[in-house]
Amino acid sequence: MKRPEGAARRAAWVLRCAFCLVLLASTSCSRSPSIRLDTTNPSRTFIEVVGLPRADLTALSKANLSPDEWSALLHVTLRSDTSRSLSEIPGMAGRYSAEDSLRFWPSFPFDGGREYEVRFDPSRVSRVTLSATALHATVSIPGTARSPSTHVATVYPTSDVIPENLLRMYVRFSAPMGQQGGRDHVTFFDDSGREVPDVVVPLDTDLWNAERTRYTVILDPGRVKREILPNRDMGRALHEGAGITVVVKREWPDAHGLPLTSEYRRRFVIGPAEEDALNTMQWRVAPPTVGTRDPVTVTFPKPLDFGLLQRSLSVERGASNIAGRGGVGPAEIWWQFVPDSEWQRGPYMLRVEPVLEDLAGNRIGRAFEVLSRGDAVPAENAVPVLVPFIVR
Repeated sequence: MKRPEGAARRAAWVLRCAFCLVLLASTSCSRSPSIRLDTTNPSRTFIEVVGLPRADLTALSKANLSPDEWSALLHVTLRSDTSRSLSEIPGMAGRYSAEDSLRFWPSFPFDGGREYEVRFDPSRVSRVTLSATALHATVSIPGTARSPSTHVATVYPTSDVIPENLLRMYVRFSAPMGQQGGRDHVTFFDDSGREVPDVVVPLDTDLWNAERTRYTVILDPGRVKREILPNRDMGRALHEGAGITVVVKREWPDAHGLPLTSEYRRRFVIGPAEEDALNTMQWRVAPPTVGTRDPVTVTFPKPLDFGLLQRSLSVERGASNIAGRGGVGPAEIWWQFVPDSEWQRGPYMLRVEPVLEDLAGNRIGRAFEVLSRGDAVPAENAVPVLVPFIVR
């Protein structure tokens, strides 16, 4: 008895589908893990390890790894031309997930035209046992054709004279910069044109603000602070009465991987060391008028650290913090605060956080050069200092 023609076609169709499903399953299971850069959404580009066994992904999703453990497992960093191993270069900050694949989203977008090294190594995380083997890849986003547009807007301190025991400088840019730090891009020259060596601490630590528009240059405290080994061996890098020129190289790449529009140079005169603790009794507070939104202005007897000054002062009334906007004046010798609402009659407090420092690291009640609590200067304050003023 012959099978009807329609039934035969249906049987053949079922067999073909079954064969395809088996083939797909076989292909999926045999796919080797690999690292790729997903640029489907340019604003949410991420790195992905695809092809990992389902058991590995399940184990990772349940492991509750710490940020350091995630970074050890999937280490992403800007490709370096130095001889240092990948493990010695700090990993990029970002977010990880393990669902259909292992993914890494950077805290800041990848730079076009830059190369990134990616290492996946299960052996570096002891708390989770994975069957996958280690992988390494270099990924990049093609750069777009554009002209340099980012420049150095300001270098702090903004005064022309700096103390010979200066601890920090800040370089502010006109637009966001790339991931590179300033170790290879900020140099110092004396008035004879010779480069001054070993001025800056050779750190690879991320010293950018959240927007990557301001970079902190830390001068070596070991050379600044007296009577410790680097200071005894080499002395201070800056010397009173001389001049020093800070140079920001044009090659420092911005967020698009492009150089700056031009090299930046600025000369400072080096003044005497600042070795006295901060004293709020020497500050002058000019209170505003009741019923206005005029600023309260606080004037200091010497310049303070620009970066710390921005986040160390606020205004309170009773137990409440006053909403408003603070700003740092030229040469960092005054600070103003404009409230969101009109001033009320009565007492207010200027709140000063204990981290505030001058250009040489001196804090309220404690000088940078103080070595122990047995010295003449009182111990450093651990709590905020309150400076009263009255609105009339």
